Parts: sequence; C-alpha cells; structure tokens
Amino acid sequence: MKQTLIFLLLAVIFLGCGLSSFPLAKSDPTITPTFVVAQFNTATPTPTVVTDSPQEQAEPESPTPAPTFTPLPSPTPMITPIEPPTATPTSPVEPTLPPEPPPLSTPVPPADTPVSPPVPNVDFVMRFVRLRTNEENSWDGVLGAGQCGNDHSIYVHVADAQENLLDGVLIGDKFGNFEVPTGVDGPGAVRILVWSATMELAVMGHQDGTRYTSDFTPPLSTLDEDIPPEWLQEAGYCESPEDCQWRVENNQLCRGHYSYDVIFQRMW
Repeated sequence: MKQTLIFLLLAVIFLGCGLSSFPLAKSDPTITPTFVVAQFNTATPTPTVVTDSPQEQAEPESPTPAPTFTPLPSPTPMITPIEPPTATPTSPVEPTLPPEPPPLSTPVPPADTPVSPPVPNVDFVMRFVRLRTNEENSWDGVLGAGQCGNDHSIYVHVADAQENLLDGVLIGDKFGNFEVPTGVDGPGAVRILVWSATMELAVMGHQDGTRYTSDFTPPLSTLDEDIPPEWLQEAGYCESPEDCQWRVENNQLCRGHYSYDVIFQRMW
C-alpha cells in the first residue's frame, strides 16, 4: 500500500510537469508555477516502485544535466613589453693629449742663439755702397747756393778677409766693357768715371791671370730718375721721398753729377 501511494505521488508530479508544456483549450491566462524543480549536475537516484503488473510500472525520467562551461584561457599578449635599459653611470673620460711630433731631422736653434750668416759661394762680396753728398761731390768741397758738385765717379776699394787693401784686383762692369786694376788711385783703390750712365760693377780677377767670382753692385747711376729716392734723401739732395720725386720730375737736382763709394772684400 505504501509503495502504491509513492507511485501515485510521483505520477501526479510528472503529469503536472507534462501538462504545463501543452497549450490549454480555453483562453485562460497562463498559470505561473509556484515552484521550480532544481537541476543538479549529479543525477538524484529515483526510487524503484514495484507493481503487481508490468503495465503499472513506469520508467522514471532522467534529469537533464545542466551544461557546464569551460573558461577560455586568458589571451596571450602579442607584444612582450621590454623594460628600458637602466643607464649605468660612467666615470668622466679624461681627454688624451695628442702624441708629441717627432723631432726634426735638423734641430732648430733657439731664438736667442746667434745664427752664423751663410757662407757666400763667391770669392768677393760687396760690403758697402753709398751715394756721396753734394758737398763731397764738389772738387774742392766748396759750393755756392743752389750749386751742384762737378764729380761723376765711382770710387772702389778692395780688401781681403783681414781688411788689408789689395792691389792688382781687376774691376769690371756687368757687360764686359772694361777691366781696371786697383792700386792706380791709391792703395787698393780705383776711380771709374761715369758719363751720364748707369753701371753695375764686380771683381773680375787679378792681373796675374787668376779669375774670381764676385757679387755685383746695384745699378749705380748719374741720372736722377735711376737713383732710388731714399738714396737721394740720405745724401741730402732732398727732404723726403716725395720731395725727391717732385725734384726729379721738375729737373731740380744734379743730373749727371753724382758719385759713389763701393767696397769689395775677399772671403779668404
């Protein structure tokens, strides 16, 4: 009897659940159930009802398990952040001086060390040249106002390395027009007349036939325009280079009447 009641109770429950899924014939309002059958993941065992006949036995419905959800894996970032490198403080680098240049093959003497002049590659060098003053150029050294001396000569002296005057040394011009020996106009001296011309002189040799090499003088002239203005000023012919130039252009000097002193010295 007890089993029959349990069976009836379960039948009522199943019928109630089955009827709720079919529409009613009448247009009555929908009946809202007052309870909900809970669903579990694990099926609850159903009691077995034993009946007297096989027709009265009904198979219980298996509860439908609730769907389970598998959580998706966390998305993997496509870009891996890179931490910026940590700057490591470094000690300041001391500047390095460039290497010293190698010494020159020929040492340069200090500025305060006297340097010997180069040895000339000639036998005779010109040691002195000068334009004589107007008073020196007069025959007797006496001149009136505005007068010029009458001389027009080059006075040449020749000496050796110990400054001893030498006779018989031949003096000539650059173009080979003449050669005259020293000693004819005094010890180691010779006078060469210049007639409105310009000359460059040098030692050519000796009367015994020996030939020498020598420096030449600068151009020595008796023409106003061929004399450097500085020479004219130093000799007292004018007050300044500008005054000398004006006198040259206006013929206010002593054209044709100038004289010079020259000294040649042997190197041995």
